Amino acid sequence: MPDTDQLYYAALLEDDDGQPYFVAPLHPNGIGGGKVQLSVVADTVRCAPVDFQVKALAAAPGYTRKIAERFQKLVDHEAQYYGFSRAELIEALDPENETFDTSLPVDVWPLVYIQSMLDHPGVPSTFVSFLKDDDVAASDAAEHKVQMDMLDAYLSRLEMVPLLDAYIADLQALPQVEHKWGVDTGGPGQIGAPYSGLVITDAAQLSHYVLRAAVHCHIIEDSHYFQHAIRGVGILSVGHVAVKAFAAGFVNAGVLLTEISRLQCALLPSIIHRFTIIPATLDIEEDGTDDSIFFSSLQVTARNSGWDFTETGKNILAAAISQAFSALPRQEMAVFQEILENGLLDVYLSLVKGILPSGQPIGTRTWPAINVDDTEWTAFFPDDRSEGVFVACPSSGVPWGRVCLRGAKVGREVFRLALNPYKFPAKGETARDVVGAVSPITIKLSPPVKLVDVGARVAIAFEVSNAQDGRLEWEMRSANGVVQPAGTTSDLKGTKEVVLPADEEEFPVTIAAKSTSRWGLRALPDAPSREGRALMRLGDFELEWEERCLRPGEQVQFTALTREPTAVNFSADGGQISAAGLYTAPAEAGTYTVTASATIGARLVEKSASVIVGACDCWFSLQMVGNYNASIFQEYGITPLYQFPIADTLVIKLQDSKRPGGPTQTEVLFSAHALNGLPGRFRGSCNIGKPLFEGGTTLGVDFEITELTDTHVAGHTSCLAVKHEGPDQFTTLIRMQFRTIHTPNTKCIYPLP
Repeated sequence: MPDTDQLYYAALLEDDDGQPYFVAPLHPNGIGGGKVQLSVVADTVRCAPVDFQVKALAAAPGYTRKIAERFQKLVDHEAQYYGFSRAELIEALDPENETFDTSLPVDVWPLVYIQSMLDHPGVPSTFVSFLKDDDVAASDAAEHKVQMDMLDAYLSRLEMVPLLDAYIADLQALPQVEHKWGVDTGGPGQIGAPYSGLVITDAAQLSHYVLRAAVHCHIIEDSHYFQHAIRGVGILSVGHVAVKAFAAGFVNAGVLLTEISRLQCALLPSIIHRFTIIPATLDIEEDGTDDSIFFSSLQVTARNSGWDFTETGKNILAAAISQAFSALPRQEMAVFQEILENGLLDVYLSLVKGILPSGQPIGTRTWPAINVDDTEWTAFFPDDRSEGVFVACPSSGVPWGRVCLRGAKVGREVFRLALNPYKFPAKGETARDVVGAVSPITIKLSPPVKLVDVGARVAIAFEVSNAQDGRLEWEMRSANGVVQPAGTTSDLKGTKEVVLPADEEEFPVTIAAKSTSRWGLRALPDAPSREGRALMRLGDFELEWEERCLRPGEQVQFTALTREPTAVNFSADGGQISAAGLYTAPAEAGTYTVTASATIGARLVEKSASVIVGACDCWFSLQMVGNYNASIFQEYGITPLYQFPIADTLVIKLQDSKRPGGPTQTEVLFSAHALNGLPGRFRGSCNIGKPLFEGGTTLGVDFEITELTDTHVAGHTSCLAVKHEGPDQFTTLIRMQFRTIHTPNTKCIYPLP
């Protein structure tokens, strides 16, 4: 290729991560081969020319158009199979907002996506628009013909037409499976994505359904690649597509589970959506907040709810699931990451291979501790926290196939767990229950806390997320006082003026904004009302601080509240504190004072707080569950102390423990020494000082620290204790889960001697 500014077409080769690593020129006449040179120039650097032998491509006039026709035939066939027309697929897409109607069953989503690339009046760069020669300007006709010749020749080498013909033949040969659009998948206790309500009665029908799902995923990937090739102006993106065949032995079927334009080919949830999750028991500890809960264990038993398979059918399904997972690129496994890490895939496979007649248990799995907090999950509680409904849904990423956990609260310690249904408008129906992920409505009020004077007027900003409308009911939880303007509002964001009471005895005041919207973005129809709150307190100046113990060098943020905007000055008699209130504890242990001062009106006001620096004991909670006389389920509440930092020894002190038979107070010291550092497994003893029970014997304890940072520790332990007391002798296996040590919400106020 001569040293010239003339541009030539090139083929861009990508590695497995989609990064370009090689650019090869194509001969300027389009499909003819020959010797060429490539000279790469970047800024002022020119690489030495490299010689290439370009292999000629066989001409294949009209091949690209044939591919587009096959894709359209495929989409039309599948749309008709599910009871939809091409016009309905086009109508389901909103190109301007890049969204589509997710009320359609998930089986139809791939068809909407492919139709938008094939032919859509609202999408400017479709396959059909590209293939229209009459839309090409006369000045561009020659270049367009070269591009079409190149595409025809290149795509013919991939043999996409016979592949698509094979897909169409396979799908046309499949029997019509009964559909019940939007019918409840079974209510609470089902797992899976919103689906078409297929009635599948045998292994053959299941195989057909799996094949159809596989083809849908594959044609999305093929059409995505086809789109790259067509839309590339002078660049053919090759090496992009990887075709991975099913291990189940399907002919001409492939699957690559990957996210295409935020569309997940949810093959796995579609396959397993008829397995029932039997209500399970959760042993929990509460931390006193409305949005955080700790699962000490989770046991789930699945039953077959209507499928009886032959051995061949079981093997096909197991192989299909296994292959679907193995085809996932590592960097694109966000949704399935927790499934793989927690061994849930093995559970699914064992459930499939162990399918029994309808209604019988097919597998049980107990998971270790699951920490559910407001950053990972959202939990909804009724106003009466003693009993009622509990729902938890992950905020991002759905580990169990787009499901949420729902249970009735029994007492304060145990939940009965099932999966939560949500509603969606279905074809020909107003709404039906199906299982799915939840984007809960959230309401944020700011400022969340404000110092005020009696009768003051305060502007409260509000913002509503995940609601289809922003209707809010405002309430002042004190006598007198009003919110203006009154009534509801449909705004998702705005400001309300609060006129506070004129009587100081009616403070503090809580301003609450409660959502009245029936539907969030797939929100819970039966969840308690969501609300946001702001607190108004009488006062001029406050220093927000709760006495606690800090480790040397630890940092903590001090916050000052002022009724009026004014500068706040921070100082400390030990350690360092920034102008913004960030305090760094000194290296020496001791008690120090942090002072904040501000000018309120014409007077100087100061507020002080004490800080304890040193090695600290931190309170946290564990739960002990035992079996009394091998029949009665007992619970032991304990409040131990934990010595921090750990170094190589874990020490837990047990206080105020009560055995089932009486009020005996005991104090047991749990101690374990690391074998190979931390985190890790420990071997120790649980009867240092005193046995767990008077007249009893404790046989040992195992600790496992699963997580250890400067701020918290997580793990679990068990201890076997035997009570020697004549006919009342019993054995207790104590299981404990522990997490969150030394966090900002933990009171660590007892320095070690």
